[in-house]
Amino acid sequence: MAFMSAMVMAVLFTACGGNAADEAETTPQAPITTPQTTPQTTPEPTPEPTPPPHVHTWQEANFQQARICLECGDEEGRPLPAGFAQSGLTLSGLGVAHSYVTATSGVGRTVGNLTVELIDIIEGNERLEAEEGYEWRIVRATKTFGDNNAWQHGARWHSRMGCYFDFDLLEAREHEGYGTGWTINFYGEEREILFDSEAVQSEWIGQTFHRITDFMVRVPIGYDGLLLYYFNAANWDGIETGDYITIADITDEDTLWFRLN
Repeated sequence: MAFMSAMVMAVLFTACGGNAADEAETTPQAPITTPQTTPQTTPEPTPEPTPPPHVHTWQEANFQQARICLECGDEEGRPLPAGFAQSGLTLSGLGVAHSYVTATSGVGRTVGNLTVELIDIIEGNERLEAEEGYEWRIVRATKTFGDNNAWQHGARWHSRMGCYFDFDLLEAREHEGYGTGWTINFYGEEREILFDSEAVQSEWIGQTFHRITDFMVRVPIGYDGLLLYYFNAANWDGIETGDYITIADITDEDTLWFRLN
C-alpha cells in the first residue's frame, strides 16, 4: 500500500513536470527600440565680403560726349554745347554757289561767286603724311569775279579754318612741311590738325577771273567740327602778325561759313 502511494506520487510528480532537470527557461524578449539619430543641419554659407562702394573716375564733358566714368562707363549730363550753334550764325551749303562780298585791290568792293565742296578723303599720299587715327580731307574752293569793279581793280579774298565746337579757336602756328597747324579737343584729348593749300587755277578767262584753291586738312577720323570761312578781305587790313584777334574782329554779316563733314 505504501508502495502504491509512492508510485502515484511519482507519477503525479512527473506529470506535473516536477523534474528540475527538464525545466526549460526562456528569457523575456527585449523591448525593440529605435536607434536615436542626430538631426542633420546645413551649415550657414559664409557671406561674401561686401565690396567697397564704387568711386567714379570722371572725365569731364567735352564737345563729343557727356561727363563719363573711365572705369564703369556711367555718363552724367550732356556734351558741351557747340559754339557755332550758339552764335546765331548760319552755315552755307557745300557744292552750291554763294555770293561772296569782298574788297577789290583798289577802290570799292566786288561780289563774286564762291563754291566750296569736299572732293576727297584719303589716308595719305606721297605728299600728305598718313598717321593712324587721322584722315586727310581735300576741300576745293572755286571763286569767280566778273563784275566791273573786279575787272577794273581786281579782287581780294581771305579765308581761315576754324572749329564748329570751339568756335573762338583761332590758334595757328607754322608746321614743318605744311602751312599751319593747330590743336583741338576731341573726346577730351588734345589732337593736332595740319593744314596746307595750293592754287589749282588762277587766271582771267574773258572778263571773268577764275580762282580754284585746294585745301588739304588732316583731322582725327570722325571729327565733324572742321570749319572753312571766307570773309571780306578788307576786314584783315591793318592786322599784323602776332596781333591778338577774335573771330568777331574779322567776320561780318557777309561771311560765308562751311562745315566740312
